[in-house]
Amino acid sequence: MRVFHLVRPPNSSVSHGAEGQEQKMVTEIYLTRLLTMKGTLQKFIEDMLETIFSSTSSPQSPFPYCVKYMFDFLDDQAREHGIVDPEVVHVWKSNSLPLRFWVNLIKNPDFIFDIQKPTRIEGSLNVVAQTLMDACSTHEQHLTKDSPSSKLLFANEMDKYRQWVQRFYAQIAEAEPIPDREMAMLLAEESQEHGQEFMIYSALNEIYSYVNQNKEMLFEELSQNEFALQQQLPEALQKLLDTMEVPPDAQLLNGSMLLSDTYADSKTKLVTHNGNFY
Repeated sequence: MRVFHLVRPPNSSVSHGAEGQEQKMVTEIYLTRLLTMKGTLQKFIEDMLETIFSSTSSPQSPFPYCVKYMFDFLDDQAREHGIVDPEVVHVWKSNSLPLRFWVNLIKNPDFIFDIQKPTRIEGSLNVVAQTLMDACSTHEQHLTKDSPSSKLLFANEMDKYRQWVQRFYAQIAEAEPIPDREMAMLLAEESQEHGQEFMIYSALNEIYSYVNQNKEMLFEELSQNEFALQQQLPEALQKLLDTMEVPPDAQLLNGSMLLSDTYADSKTKLVTHNGNFY
């Protein structure tokens, strides 16, 4: 007979890393503990949410330039396509940053910290992630006693959290726009700083495969976009395609030659002078 409290411990014969095989808590105890845990952690959770949705984290850099640039791009796209419903842009911004980035990190803290994620804390992490998702929603929730506990726990505080999100988006929209030239310089600096950490030619090859498959649609869209026409992007795209279609033994690109063989359905491949594929 083995004695345990609420959670069955892993079998001694199972390796230490097999914690995912733990049994879940008894449901009634699990819900009660969630309420207790909320009271203990609420201040820390709210501090995290307020930090995520704060545009004044630092006087020198109130928020990342890339966030401002991306949100302005989404606003421009809404105006360009005649979208006047503010909820649509709100959803775009929520999907592009908090729901795509922060929710993933909240559910998986082991992505950024060198720690293990025990099974017993998954419920708490899911509640925090669900709270952030609900805060980004523009629809009123109609909760009942049968609603999921992850939605009921912070129902009373949800209006406050939604105000934080709306304030965050509004403050970024009111900030001075980031000039394209300045953003290009920032991206160039980042590219140089991390230039040795990525396989550039592999990324280029993936992008080219996508461009080549959708070149007609890309030409059509670029030809109808005034900003693309001002920057001569249709001509640049055509030059790129012409370059990639040149026989491989006659073309060099950034110190690397273009090679076409029967591998991967005869797609153009990028290789360096030493013959390594990427």
